[in-house]
Amino acid sequence: MKGTRRPRETYPLTPVLGRWRLSVSTLSLVAAVFLLLPIIVIVPASFSSSPFLSWPPQGFSGAWYASVKSDPSWRSAFQLSLQVAGEAAVAATLAGLLAALALRRITGRYRTWLRTFFIAPLVLPVVVYALGLFDLFSRLGVFGGTWTIVVGQAVLAFPVTYVMLSAALAAIDPAITRAAASLGARWPMIVMRVEAPLVRGAIVAAAIVAFGFCFDEVVIALFLSSPTTKTLPVAIFQAALDSASPAVAAVSGYVMLIALLTMALAAVAGRWGAQDRRA
Repeated sequence: MKGTRRPRETYPLTPVLGRWRLSVSTLSLVAAVFLLLPIIVIVPASFSSSPFLSWPPQGFSGAWYASVKSDPSWRSAFQLSLQVAGEAAVAATLAGLLAALALRRITGRYRTWLRTFFIAPLVLPVVVYALGLFDLFSRLGVFGGTWTIVVGQAVLAFPVTYVMLSAALAAIDPAITRAAASLGARWPMIVMRVEAPLVRGAIVAAAIVAFGFCFDEVVIALFLSSPTTKTLPVAIFQAALDSASPAVAAVSGYVMLIALLTMALAAVAGRWGAQDRRA
């Protein structure tokens, strides 16, 4: 009868994991503590007043952060990392966007093959890839430039941007693009006026995630950097080998702060993009 509401069906709440719930929860807690333990150790050690890196930290001082900030070698490494990560993020985001747009228009078995090819750098061992790039650039005689690091890191970040942008494009109703095509719009206009504005938040989020990924990358930079071009992760690695100074912990604190900021910005950009697609 009109106006009557159908009673809502209720189901008994059963634990998903059953008797394994306590074991899985304990294992997850142990894994989380294990992952956070280096941060718990390195951050307090960076405020130590001792000239050597030790645990527990002796005293409390922010002098190491000030010394790192005023050291020209650390500043140049930081600026180089910003430059390389920014350029690699732009290249990876642009390539990921183009690949996602192209694969959106491809059907059949070639779509599966191309998707596998696009995400292949995620499963390729980074050391093997870095060694291959080192040998290739050495044979070509172009070893030592910063652009080689940009290319290597952009390839590593490309699958991340591709997956993020493919998911954002998949959330767009295909009827929107079909309606634009029925009105006479060709594919460049559909991309620029319809699809790109709907995924602009995802584009920004993918670029931020790629920047954070490239900024922390050390293997490619270690293989391809010259003695005069050291990114910040390479400088940290070499400083940790040379001496156990709290300055290394202070630089690591700066890197962790940048990583947290990039994660927060990526989350904000992703939420912004989701609102655009729902509008």
